[in-house]
Amino acid sequence: DLCPNILQKTLVLAGQEDSLIPCSESEVMAGAIPGARKVILPRVGHLPPLEDPENFRIELEKFLQTVS
Repeated sequence: DLCPNILQKTLVLAGQEDSLIPCSESEVMAGAIPGARKVILPRVGHLPPLEDPENFRIELEKFLQTVS
């Protein structure tokens, strides 16, 4: 693993159409963090909270329920 020291549960949430950080990089990041949860929002760019706030909130709430 590239990030074996990250022990906290981690959510990697990205937009499928992000032009600054390609979706493939988010997949690499999630794969490098043990146990990370990856969510790719379709038709969303670099700012998921602004571009798709409802699905961002839903995915964040799902993740937070797993860490509480």
